[in-house]
Amino acid sequence: MSALPAAALGLVVGSAAFVASRRHRDAGIQGVAGAAALVGFLLAAVVVAIRSAPAGGGVAQALLVLSYQDLILPALLAIAGAIARFFF
Repeated sequence: MSALPAAALGLVVGSAAFVASRRHRDAGIQGVAGAAALVGFLLAAVVVAIRSAPAGGGVAQALLVLSYQDLILPALLAIAGAIARFFF
């Protein structure tokens, strides 16, 4: 998953948390939204890795192809997008 879809995922999760919290801007709600965006991003990255793995390779082999460089920036953008939604 690239940076733009990760940031969009963060904004969607942040928007859902903002509406669900009745438009409260508490730091705890922002933290939960950021954590939810991170979990959602990581699940999406795992699904993409499993789908792109060679046939018969298994889940473990698919997860080994995930590189930290491809995960860190999009994960941070997902968290930032979720938290940034509380500021507009």
